[in-house]
Amino acid sequence: MRILGLDVCKNCVVGWLLTETPKRIKPYFLEEMKSHSHDKLKDHLTFFYNCRGMNEMLKLKPDAIALEPTGSHYSYLPYIVAKTNGIKVFWIGHQQVAGFRAQYKLPNKKDKTDAFALACYAQMLKDEPEAFLYYPIEKIEAIRTLYHQSKSRDKLLQMNISLLRANLAHDFPEAMDKMMSLKRDGRNGFICWLAQRERAGVRKHSRVENQYQKSVAVEYDIPISDFTRQTAKNIDTLHQEQFEAKQEMIKGLADPEFKEYTRVFNDLMFDVNLQVLLISLIYPIKAFPNSKKFKARIGLAKNQQHSGDTEKEVKGSGSAKARSQLYLWGTSYLAGRFGNGKRIPLTSVIGRKVMMKFDGFYFRLHYGIDLKAELEKKQRMRSQDKPLTFEERKQLESILKSGSTGDLKDWLASEQESKAKNLVLNYDGIPLKVKQKGEKSKLGKLILCKALGYLGTILYYELKNNC
Repeated sequence: MRILGLDVCKNCVVGWLLTETPKRIKPYFLEEMKSHSHDKLKDHLTFFYNCRGMNEMLKLKPDAIALEPTGSHYSYLPYIVAKTNGIKVFWIGHQQVAGFRAQYKLPNKKDKTDAFALACYAQMLKDEPEAFLYYPIEKIEAIRTLYHQSKSRDKLLQMNISLLRANLAHDFPEAMDKMMSLKRDGRNGFICWLAQRERAGVRKHSRVENQYQKSVAVEYDIPISDFTRQTAKNIDTLHQEQFEAKQEMIKGLADPEFKEYTRVFNDLMFDVNLQVLLISLIYPIKAFPNSKKFKARIGLAKNQQHSGDTEKEVKGSGSAKARSQLYLWGTSYLAGRFGNGKRIPLTSVIGRKVMMKFDGFYFRLHYGIDLKAELEKKQRMRSQDKPLTFEERKQLESILKSGSTGDLKDWLASEQESKAKNLVLNYDGIPLKVKQKGEKSKLGKLILCKALGYLGTILYYELKNNC
């Protein structure tokens, strides 16, 4: 089988063609490199992103190409060229390529080294589907592109809003710290007034105009500059584009292929951006043989490192964007850092399970109390399947802080008893000592990360069983 390994660069791909697996990999590579040029303009296996370059690649008549998934831009063209011409595509992960280079002691990361590693890896494992990534560009390309464009607009919005606030310090000081909340049409009334733009179905912005007439800037004859108004126009344009992109993403998520995915995501109250990001990473779920690989893909798995008497966990591979977005979701729906500090309840079955898991970690790691043992002594059975409410959680926390065993027993015997039992009957482990004040911040992150790890596991099985 003729396999062409392609290392993706900014405006070209660097190739290496193999018809079989070399018997001695490193010596073969070093010998063959003598016939390759380090100058991309002179190298016969470097194909630039133009008609000539792609035609030169097709002249090699490969049966398959091997690629790394380098986002939705740089690897897209060679993929489409291969697909159009009936050439099979092997998607190989970055870690697999790095591991292959290290295993055979190939030279440091270079374009030619990566191209050879891709071709050799694919040639060796071409009959083992589990060795490759499933990368269905056709199904997810549209919504994934919308997501990345939306994130790029977010950066532009933050830059323009910061610039606008700086200019309002002298053009309209009273509005400098004004909230930029958006209405149902995705636009902001103050920004529209400042940009001198009308909103469909909205009366004139008389309230903002009246506030401006009372401004100190008007009193001292300081006009709103053209630059300020142009910045406001830029912000309003970006708001409208973001709104349209969100509507398109919602339409994309309505595809029947994603029906079960979105149902599970909605049960957990994931927003549109997070749903699109996760689907672009995990679709189809059948590509993941176990929950460990699934969690690694969305950034929720950790690697264990053991050295002598030292044991530690470090961040594993996977999507850093998904990890950060899920962490933010956890602070709102699990830890309660939202609005007035009261967490938003998750009413679905899967949502309640994750909330109960978080509560279990919280009381065990913060206070070292094993409520499960207390309940087992009384031989009581769980009768409800609901996590604690915000008020009940605070009540129990105040009892634990006071250190009164009698109050705790009274609380357990109260009408809240079934919920307290449910809090801990799902968890196993050894109670830890109460942490000191200086350790609370790290402890809080640890608790949330443990709960998110559980979320990754339960999310995998929910999708696996229904999709």
